[in-house]
Amino acid sequence: MMHDEWLEADGLGGFASGTVSGIRTRRYHALLLTATKPPAGRIVLVNGFDAAVETASGTCSLSSQLYPPNIVHPDGASHIVEFNSAPWPTWVFALQGGAKIQQQIFVLHGASLVALSWRVLHKTAKAIMTVTPFLSGRDYHSIHHENAGFRFQPEIKWAEIDHLNDGGLGHVAEIADAELPHTPRGCPFQAWSLGELIRLDRIVLG
Repeated sequence: MMHDEWLEADGLGGFASGTVSGIRTRRYHALLLTATKPPAGRIVLVNGFDAAVETASGTCSLSSQLYPPNIVHPDGASHIVEFNSAPWPTWVFALQGGAKIQQQIFVLHGASLVALSWRVLHKTAKAIMTVTPFLSGRDYHSIHHENAGFRFQPEIKWAEIDHLNDGGLGHVAEIADAELPHTPRGCPFQAWSLGELIRLDRIVLG
């Protein structure tokens, strides 16, 4: 499985790629590799991830990383019981107690966007997922130990604040365009809605 590879292109010069085992064996293996100046300029934004699932039977890893000298940790690859590349990369992991988890990676064509999903294949099984992304920001030809210029502090913006008072007295639209300037659409929320609470919070707290 470590030598069998998959690749999903976004149609813009970027892609996601890796091995069936989940272990990255090339510097070009990445979860989100985007083209900044197609077709040559490419940046690795997300190298990969660590994932684990906790059930009543214990905690099971769904990922594996390769460290020198040839050390694999955690042991997620050993739990893979099925892999399909069509219509997109899909894994099935066998957990302790007989439960199974399906993992899928989907690259949206025409956008630098990668979606990951996990699904418990047994409806009676309860599970808690933990996912840790490996953020990067490096040239896809390069490797580095860490990115000292990476900002880990979150930046929070209230895009909807700009139209809190549009479309009605103290109301915010039910929906808005995804792209700036987030034009309001649809009917306004009622006065007792979450939108009204946001407006009041802005007035009281500034």
